[in-house]
Amino acid sequence: MGDYPLGYVATDKGRDRDVEPIKTEQKAASRIVELRQAGRSYREIATALDAEGNKPRRAVSWSAAAVRNITPREIND
Repeated sequence: MGDYPLGYVATDKGRDRDVEPIKTEQKAASRIVELRQAGRSYREIATALDAEGNKPRRAVSWSAAAVRNITPREIND
């Protein structure tokens, strides 16, 4: 079983499992969309997310590759 996309987490287990939003991650996903639609590069977006205090799920800071991997799920880039 893989991870849930940025902004979501599993609740419960097995057949009772459901998906719940994570507000802080949803904020980061929205910011990625906003900045990408404004024409910013993946690296610029990663830098902006770090500067604004948005934290990635596992890493210490955002990378351009992480932003690039998230973007297609959020918008048709």
